[in-house]
Amino acid sequence: MSTEKPKTNVVKKRKALTLDFDAVVVTPDHLKRAVSAFVELIKAVSADVAGNGKRVQWDMTVGTGSRLVIARPVADPETIRDAEIVLSVLPEGLKRLEKGTEVFPAHFDEKALKAARELASLPVEGKGFKYVRVRSTGKGKKIGDRAISSIDRLLGGQHQALGSIEGTLSTLTERGSLQLVVYDSLYDRGVNCFVTEDAVLQAAVKAFRKRVAVTGMVQYDKESRPVSIRVDHIREFKDVSELPPIKNLRGIFLRAE
Repeated sequence: MSTEKPKTNVVKKRKALTLDFDAVVVTPDHLKRAVSAFVELIKAVSADVAGNGKRVQWDMTVGTGSRLVIARPVADPETIRDAEIVLSVLPEGLKRLEKGTEVFPAHFDEKALKAARELASLPVEGKGFKYVRVRSTGKGKKIGDRAISSIDRLLGGQHQALGSIEGTLSTLTERGSLQLVVYDSLYDRGVNCFVTEDAVLQAAVKAFRKRVAVTGMVQYDKESRPVSIRVDHIREFKDVSELPPIKNLRGIFLRAE
């Protein structure tokens, strides 16, 4: 008799993002708005995490009680790491927006913010939704007028552009995706840096507490000061001890004349 254990149901064990709302009666249009905004938010964050790589695909289901809309990442070895990042940063980003963050949450671009605003506006408008929340584990956090204020502030005054920031790499943390802080010498302030690529991650660890230049998509505030950057490349500068002595440089300048 075979003693082989039965195979577990992989689909049931997959982590998921869940749109949870409390509403007794809503119109078809408002229900469509909720689901559409949820899907657009997932697509926007997934696209930002993937960059030029393969994007995570999602299966949509309706949970017990018909007020839970569930999105599970399709099992794919090529996107499993990105799926874990999305599952972590998406609810965390909404939580930060509700708290009143001054910078774009990790992997939230303009599309993601607009979708998040649409979700947050449903209970505020009083159209039958008592609350709306998105979670991957646990209960999740309700989003509403505070998130709307944060999003309006971010979309109204900040802008993005490719650029570089020079400074000292002073902090390394990992929460879904690697986040580091470069202390910008020009503006005398810390800039949040988000990293997903392994090669960049290794360069960041190697350059910890050293002077670097980070390049990628920079988020600027109303005064055009950098507040965050999605890092594509890290360049480590040489330590002062590795630079040639001043007298050698003087010789070079004299020969150049």
